[in-house]
Amino acid sequence: MPNPFKNRFAYSASAGSGKTFKLSVRYVALLFMGESPASILAATFTKKAAHEMHQRVFGYIKEIDHEKNRFFLEEVMALTGLEDQEIVAKKEAVQNLFLSQSGYIVTIDSFFASIVRSLSFEVGLEPTFEMGEGDYEEILERFVSKVATSGDMPHLMTLLRLLDDRHLGKALPLMQDFYKIDPILPTIEKTSLDIQAIEKTIEKKRLAMMEALEATGASNRAIKQFETPSIQEFFKKGLWGYEHLGEHSWFKKYASVSVELLFDELKALLLEWVESKDSLVITHLFRLYSDFKSATLFYAIEKNRLTFDDLALIAYILLTQHERAYVYFKLDSQFKHILIDEFQDTSILQFSLFAPLIEEICSGEGQNGFKSFFYVGDTKQSLYRFRGGIEELFDTVARAYDVTIEKMNTNYRSSKSVVEFVNSVFEGRMQGYLRQLTRPDAHEGFVELYRSDEVITKAVEVAQNLLAHGASVSDIAFLVFTNKDGLLIQNELLRHTIPSILQTSSSLNKLPKIVAIVAMVEYLFYDQILDAKALMLKYSVEHFDRSWYFHALEPFAVCHRLIELFGAFHHDPNVLKLLEFAALYRDIPTFLEEFYAASIEISSAVDYGAKIITVHGAKGLEFEHVILVDRSTKKPPDRSLLLYNYNEKLKIDNIYLRHANREHFDSLYALALERKKALAQKDHMNLLYVAMTRAVYSMSIIIKEKESVFDGLDMHPLGHFIIERQPQPTLEPQPNFLPISHYGRADKETQSKEDSSQIDFGNALHYTLEMLYGFKPEFLQRAMGAMINQFGNLLNLQKIEDIEARIKRLISNAPFLELIENNRYYKEIALVYNQRRMVIDLLIEESSGFVVVDYKSSNAHKEEHIAQVKAYLQAIKATTLQEARGAIFYLLAKEIVVERVELSNP
Repeated sequence: MPNPFKNRFAYSASAGSGKTFKLSVRYVALLFMGESPASILAATFTKKAAHEMHQRVFGYIKEIDHEKNRFFLEEVMALTGLEDQEIVAKKEAVQNLFLSQSGYIVTIDSFFASIVRSLSFEVGLEPTFEMGEGDYEEILERFVSKVATSGDMPHLMTLLRLLDDRHLGKALPLMQDFYKIDPILPTIEKTSLDIQAIEKTIEKKRLAMMEALEATGASNRAIKQFETPSIQEFFKKGLWGYEHLGEHSWFKKYASVSVELLFDELKALLLEWVESKDSLVITHLFRLYSDFKSATLFYAIEKNRLTFDDLALIAYILLTQHERAYVYFKLDSQFKHILIDEFQDTSILQFSLFAPLIEEICSGEGQNGFKSFFYVGDTKQSLYRFRGGIEELFDTVARAYDVTIEKMNTNYRSSKSVVEFVNSVFEGRMQGYLRQLTRPDAHEGFVELYRSDEVITKAVEVAQNLLAHGASVSDIAFLVFTNKDGLLIQNELLRHTIPSILQTSSSLNKLPKIVAIVAMVEYLFYDQILDAKALMLKYSVEHFDRSWYFHALEPFAVCHRLIELFGAFHHDPNVLKLLEFAALYRDIPTFLEEFYAASIEISSAVDYGAKIITVHGAKGLEFEHVILVDRSTKKPPDRSLLLYNYNEKLKIDNIYLRHANREHFDSLYALALERKKALAQKDHMNLLYVAMTRAVYSMSIIIKEKESVFDGLDMHPLGHFIIERQPQPTLEPQPNFLPISHYGRADKETQSKEDSSQIDFGNALHYTLEMLYGFKPEFLQRAMGAMINQFGNLLNLQKIEDIEARIKRLISNAPFLELIENNRYYKEIALVYNQRRMVIDLLIEESSGFVVVDYKSSNAHKEEHIAQVKAYLQAIKATTLQEARGAIFYLLAKEIVVERVELSNP
């Protein structure tokens, strides 16, 4: 019987067709085929999606024999070729393996982060780097300083003059764009062109043209077409749009052979002129970009904080500079299977990072065991071209790696009317659109269309009508195209006392209440009023009691006290998010710096009310009743300065500066411009497709009379306005809020200063051991440096020297060295056993089983330590089915004491 599992396979999905379900089937099937979770890389785009997939996979494994999962089981049977009894028999072993091994169901960014962390020392980063935004002003200062020290200031001055750019307002965004796509930029060779000589020739030919036209008796208005105050203005004239001058009605009688020849010569010279100017600009730009790239990377490394662009670029550098075997060794994983979700949003840069791993899988397939490559996506939902996402990659990769693509054409989400409406709108208008089917038990639903120039008012009226007919307010979602329109709808709903939730990509540091609390912290620390005065609802600044405050207080304590004092925030779950964030920092200046720089997810605890969300934000979500609202204002024009031309491998092979009318001179530029326009139209259709496929039961579309985003679509209402579902209670829930005093932190009043100091010392000791590249003296100083960066403000010099001395004794301790010699070992191994989360300091793999090593800085609670290690041993033995023994290494002030731990035989 042939193997039904296709090693190179992809699903071309549609909205609501169950592509994530298919990804889960593939992952679970690999486990039941005997593959290890550590050998499977499953990558998606958001933390939420990765978490949901992990939960879904575990749920399917755990309950694969339940009747409710029969369809899933049959899919796994079809993929593996196994019978249901065989799969059920393997369930417990697969479940234990999934729980005991470190798997890679991750976001794409977190996978790249794991690569960078494992190789961080190669680029001078600490493995504890954080993700966050950089300081734009400081990067700019470093860039200018780099330009000055590298001798590139003349290039900067020339570039600013050529771009008419006084404050780097044009040049810097271009370099920031280059930074996002660095690996796919073309190589630019230095050019030396005499633009002045070209301009002189153009002027000579221009005057010759005027003389030739005058000689033929051409009218003054025709001759004046060749008058110009500058070559820039001359280049912009509309007459260059004609292939032959005689096609223009003013020149029809006078376009002699000599006149046409001069016209052709002028067009060729103007093209040469604009290409020369562009080449000069691009050459200077790339020269300066090298300085910008260096300044940005050095800033990120020095601050130990990376943006997502930094992360992708550093990961690319590391992957291309090192052998794959070395990267696998550092990752402690050898991926045999790669599964990628939402592939249509993968950027060329992201794929270039995956490419070496995929090539190894595809090139070694059949030679080095069972390997596979799988991806799933919907090119109709590709929305992130502005971030580098290119839907064309879906088919390009399939051709490059001989991937079989299967289409999915059943919508399991939406009602019949919604699906039929979407088919009627996009069939024939979107290239490659496959008509969608509905599930057999789908509701009828309905689609309503409303035309009004007062789109915000009309949208709220539609919501009121839905509510009047029994819809639940929490089942209604307003989909908007701009954040501004979302705010306008929220204000209008507020006027009508309809509860709402504005779901944006906003961060905690954008919420007024939260920013007000932090502004008060800033006011207290720096004694500056700033914006904090807005918080004084009960006090004036002059009468505000600050007697409780002193600079040594931790950020958590200050924020907590302010919340208690002003008493206006107890029912806001984002206050808990702030306290959670504040608890990460020991001093106020660092807290303030990190708060304003970080992107901190806002709380999703509040879920009562109509949702207001942008179409981009709604991608991947579904709502019972969707009100899709036209833009209240016209979309701004595209003002980008550069135009990129991609080759068949989707790498950039040419960069143009955009000039009005350049397409009249340059056929390659004209093709690139037409392609950009076509892609912009495709992106617009994708956006509308995403918007129209979020509805489960009903969709109401609010359309402007003029300049609508829906112009050109043939839309008609479908179904009948009936709310079939039973509404949920519309009374807003009133949660019972309890005043929380310590928010989960240790009760400081029950801890002495000595206890706290010992905890800090123990944490620092463990961290240093974790940071050791290997258990050899040459790696100790680097680990100590990492520890000092993390804990230096909590430890005095004596304690730092004590930690170094204890670790030196450990890495020269004969019993310890005997354990690790010629054996593989793993640090900080996290596992869950009997619903208890455990972290093992060091796990050593021997030929006969495992050794669990636990480090302690004190032997004051020896019995508890032994019990703890015995629990670890039970977990290891149960999940690996191998023998396990333990050793507690007490790193004491004067000596190393080893306590051996064994499980009693039953």
